[in-house]
Amino acid sequence: TGDDSSGVNLVQQHTACGLWNVKLRHGQVYINSFCMRDKCLRPNQDGTVDLSGLVNGASWIPETDEGISWYFKSLFGGYLSPQSANFSTLRSTEI
Repeated sequence: TGDDSSGVNLVQQHTACGLWNVKLRHGQVYINSFCMRDKCLRPNQDGTVDLSGLVNGASWIPETDEGISWYFKSLFGGYLSPQSANFSTLRSTEI
């Protein structure tokens, strides 16, 4: 079906709120917290990221450099990056 998912732990202590579910659907990635399964990380045009209950607009494009590292690119051209314990995006010109 083209669907796949895996958990990603972004904190040192293993708690459900520190785990993110990454789902691949039709070539796009959806990321939601195990604590808030009905909310997805959504990129915004201004480069910020928020949580949205809507799947529309909450997708990311997976990119890789020969399978060594993976990146999640927004539809607006920014890349997902953890900064100061909050998620934000960086413009492609800053990478």
